[in-house]
Amino acid sequence: MANGRVSLSLASQAEWNEFERAARAIGRALDGTLGERSDGIEVRLWELEVDGASFYVAWDVWQGLSLEPRDDRASEAIPGLKNRLQQLRV
Repeated sequence: MANGRVSLSLASQAEWNEFERAARAIGRALDGTLGERSDGIEVRLWELEVDGASFYVAWDVWQGLSLEPRDDRASEAIPGLKNRLQQLRV
């Protein structure tokens, strides 16, 4: 997604049908809460709140699976979340 913020690319070759499992696993790994969902043919966005910061777990046909910050607080949290995910090897 092009929102002007730094995102975290999680899987460039992810497929549409793999998204739900991956989004739930990311939510669990980050102790987050999944919220509203939008599932289209070319783009899927699920809201995720982690430690008070708002993100989208996103998938699209061009970039694959990513974690997208929705605000400045979430943008600042991206490096720490990257480290958490790398330690868990999600």
